Amino acid sequence: MRPKPVDVLFILQGYGVDGVVAITITLIFARNTDLLTAVIGGSVLLAMRHFGEAIAAPLFDAIADKFGAQRVFVIAAVLTMIGFIFVASGITVIDALVMLPFRGALASLGPAVIAADLDVQQDAIGPLARMQAWRDLGAALGPLVTGFALAYLSAEAQHGIVACFLAVGMLYWSNARDQDRDAP
Repeated sequence: MRPKPVDVLFILQGYGVDGVVAITITLIFARNTDLLTAVIGGSVLLAMRHFGEAIAAPLFDAIADKFGAQRVFVIAAVLTMIGFIFVASGITVIDALVMLPFRGALASLGPAVIAADLDVQQDAIGPLARMQAWRDLGAALGPLVTGFALAYLSAEAQHGIVACFLAVGMLYWSNARDQDRDAP
């Protein structure tokens, strides 16, 4: 099965946050601190990812109720991309403060974005399962590819590449949505 444009965003999000960030954040810290401090710092940031999701879900769901799930989803995707740009630029801690809560927003608003694209008669279970499967594929490929790529590319370069791919993925999804709206 080929991924739909929105699935590409979920693949990239899984790949980037669950792969590149999870693998590289401690390595980045280890350059400037001792190993123990780097491991503790990396662990805290990775724990924040899940804590951020727990806090972000109800917060961003309430914001989405007011402004629309797709609008908040796009803003969260852009801010996640900016987090990757921060790391690529050497601003690591700010990255966590920007990226991780908005990753939680993407996770919690993803089902609403998928459901919004369905017809009234369409069953939501299949598309939601597809979305999760593609995100999980990205999350599985992320650590694997990142580990091998570290032999050739710095952690910062990999974050920059993920930011570029997220930008392209967002444009691809946006263009597909526009074409679907214009179709008779």
